[in-house]
Amino acid sequence: MNASPNYQSMYPGFQQVAYVTNDVDAAVDSLRKAYAVEKWFRVDDFSFAMASGKDVHIQVAIANLGGTQFEIIKPVGGDDAMYRDALDDKPGFQLVFHHLCKVFDEEAQLREHRDYLKGLGVPMPMDNCDSPSNGIAFALYCDFRDTLGHYLEYAWFTDAGREWAKQIPQNG
Repeated sequence: MNASPNYQSMYPGFQQVAYVTNDVDAAVDSLRKAYAVEKWFRVDDFSFAMASGKDVHIQVAIANLGGTQFEIIKPVGGDDAMYRDALDDKPGFQLVFHHLCKVFDEEAQLREHRDYLKGLGVPMPMDNCDSPSNGIAFALYCDFRDTLGHYLEYAWFTDAGREWAKQIPQNG
């Protein structure tokens, strides 16, 4: 049997795989078992502005494994429908794939890509390309659920954001 190739990322061109859950502890445990990701960075109340101008509040757990970052998001308030709508009303633990994220090297690349996607008429429930979320990142969520079954996120990190990201542990 041939050995698996050593890929830098599970999804070439995208650095992050994100899930939405109703229980961050159970989700971390699930990803720990599936991917052997032991160390996580957690924030219990992370907020940022949506395209509506209203803030969303989430709990988040983030971990790096090789060239892939895993993000677990639990909606906890504000304009959190983009995340909350991924979950259903059934009781019990839920963990749902939500989006892939590409991080650009340059701010201009993010803006150029946003303009391209706007030209295609892609819905954008979050567009913080003109004002960074918490001074950390300029970001854009694109709704490709009708064609791809999930969202795509595009981001560019400020210097402060790159410093903030150093808190996210590397696994493996």
